[in-house]
Amino acid sequence: MQCAADRAVLAVLVTLSLLGCAALATATRWGPGIGPDSAVYVGVARSLLAGDGLVTRIGAGDEPRPLTQYPPLFPVVLAALGSFGFDPLAGARLINIGLFGLNILLVGLMLRSIAPNSRFLPPLGAFLALASPTQLGIHAAVLSEALFLFLSFTGLFFLGRYIDRPRPTVLLAASVATAMAFLTRYTGAAVVATGVVALLWLGRGSWRQRLYASSVFAAVAGAPGVLWMLRNWVMTGNLASREIAFHPIGPSALGRTAGVIGRWFLIENLPVAILLAVVLAAAAGVVHRGFRGPGRVATLPGVLLAFVVVYAIFLGVSISFVDANTPLNSRLLSPVFVAVLVLVLHRADALLKTQRGARAALPAAVAGACFALSYGFLGMKWTVEMAEHGGIGFGNRRWSRSEIIQKVRELPPEIEIYTNGADALYLLAGRASRSVPPKWLPRTRQENSEIRAELGEMRKMLLEQRALLVWLDGITWRWYLPSEHELSEWLGLRRHERVSDGAIYGLDRERRERDDH
Repeated sequence: MQCAADRAVLAVLVTLSLLGCAALATATRWGPGIGPDSAVYVGVARSLLAGDGLVTRIGAGDEPRPLTQYPPLFPVVLAALGSFGFDPLAGARLINIGLFGLNILLVGLMLRSIAPNSRFLPPLGAFLALASPTQLGIHAAVLSEALFLFLSFTGLFFLGRYIDRPRPTVLLAASVATAMAFLTRYTGAAVVATGVVALLWLGRGSWRQRLYASSVFAAVAGAPGVLWMLRNWVMTGNLASREIAFHPIGPSALGRTAGVIGRWFLIENLPVAILLAVVLAAAAGVVHRGFRGPGRVATLPGVLLAFVVVYAIFLGVSISFVDANTPLNSRLLSPVFVAVLVLVLHRADALLKTQRGARAALPAAVAGACFALSYGFLGMKWTVEMAEHGGIGFGNRRWSRSEIIQKVRELPPEIEIYTNGADALYLLAGRASRSVPPKWLPRTRQENSEIRAELGEMRKMLLEQRALLVWLDGITWRWYLPSEHELSEWLGLRRHERVSDGAIYGLDRERRERDDH
């Protein structure tokens, strides 16, 4: 009887997984979402396929630069698929569709591991993961998050299994999955740290045994990422294209975080004070009661709790000392969403199994059904809108009809291009270009002390009629770049052509003649 119920639950999870793949395939029928990071991943993959190695040319013309801004695994996977004839851009869509199904299944399996006797909890969690606009959005775009989520939570899942029943092969599986997560995103370092914390905190046996297991995990899981960063240091003198500077998180970042988390629970404009109160209350409850399932320590929730805490600390340190431009948005917080989804459902299930909670079973079931239906509506609405209007970012259909992109395609290949959208020109027009010099360094929020020299080099190219400035109106988020008006004033530009969504500039002829004299 129990085996039949288990098979039924597994069948539902697989069905939801396939449904998620179909929904994402429908949403991306015009192509995957494309953003600035997408251009780097696709460009590196194409360089690998061309035999040039792990290099990027985005924003630097045709000059190859070693890939250091991101770890290498995602572009390597794209290149591997490209070896079978798929362009990396199309291949990324196929990979992320498959990963969406796997990540839905993984949420269900984690909940099934925590609540093995529940027929409703695993399917509910899988359905919420499927219908979440957050999850749909990050899987619909050419981003490394989908692969990172799969590898990270596979590693955490195996880590929980090892702590419950220590076996060397399971620890090795957890270590390898975590190592691959670290090679996908630098935030994988937080998963490595989580493993160490969880093995010391939740691990069985003596302190010596726990210390040994955590040391083995740290060595296997952390070594590939550390070696990659050492390679970066040898090649460029920098571990990850980032500089250390102090720029503490401000209240606005906390407000954005509260907004993202509020939308997970269908709450718009969640006040920061309420979020902090809930977090403190949850932490106090964990300390007081612990994570206990019926008759045993629920290890996996403890591992996920450790991950949420470590990941939050990692982001706080990173933003305050390494990269001030890190956005606390739904993309960056997507791993927290998955962990919180499992933790909240586990805790709700545990409360309903108490004597007091059993009395509220019917209202809780009604509330849960309404919540799930609301999520389903949001997910379906998002899917339909994407299918009708096109993808995210540069993948939106309006970019495929862009007049300025068409003008760039018509420019002679020998003309160098400066632009505020080097990534867009590479992906949409197939043109290598140079980024205009920034006024501010986005990662440190400091003024660019080299801007005069960089503008001088740009002006020299314009003066010799070997370059043009292409300005894209649709790119409004690069606050650190000079405006179109500022560049025109500083360099003495003359507009050659104006279209609906951009302009092309050269150096003013009279200005050039005065400089010649």
